[in-house]
Amino acid sequence: MATIETECDRKKEEETRKRLADFLEILQYNFRLIKNLLQIEQSNVDQIWTQSIRYELLTRSCPDSMPYPVDLVEEVKQECLEEMVRRLFATGNLVSEIVDSYNRIKNSFQALEKIAYRLDWTLQSPLIEGSNDQFPLATTLHLGYNICLQLESLVNEFQRAFNAIVLTESRSVDRFRLCLKIPEDFLFYVNKFLLDAQIKNE
Repeated sequence: MATIETECDRKKEEETRKRLADFLEILQYNFRLIKNLLQIEQSNVDQIWTQSIRYELLTRSCPDSMPYPVDLVEEVKQECLEEMVRRLFATGNLVSEIVDSYNRIKNSFQALEKIAYRLDWTLQSPLIEGSNDQFPLATTLHLGYNICLQLESLVNEFQRAFNAIVLTESRSVDRFRLCLKIPEDFLFYVNKFLLDAQIKNE
């Protein structure tokens, strides 16, 4: 292997370091944002689910066995629907925010990949080869790619479950409700990557 000798090589490595730092910062911020959005939204979706169950019970009950007038029951059902629609609109905005956050992470990683693969990988460099306290660049790219892939799978699952919601069917709301979390092992994986992939001072 050769050492970095040309100004062009130095500039490419400097740009790669910058792109890596940008990616780690964007990943950290947006991953935390996604996690917080999911936690905040849980209560709202729980309310949609509760109202959906209530609506189902009112719909399935035999009118003759109802202790309340039919007009009152219909009014309550309409109120349930209106509240669910209002809350679901807010949830739709949240899903869009999550998709936007994921796209920022993906675009940043793709920018890192693009500049990294322009490097001369035969050169000796702490960035390329790694060190005792820093991943080799190839490892960083591999792990970053896996994170983007798993995050894409989660986001797609959120979208599919959201699009499948039928407000008058509580099971569809419950399926979406159960999606509103990030697996603990993935949280650990991302947090460890953010710690280990940081560029150390040389």
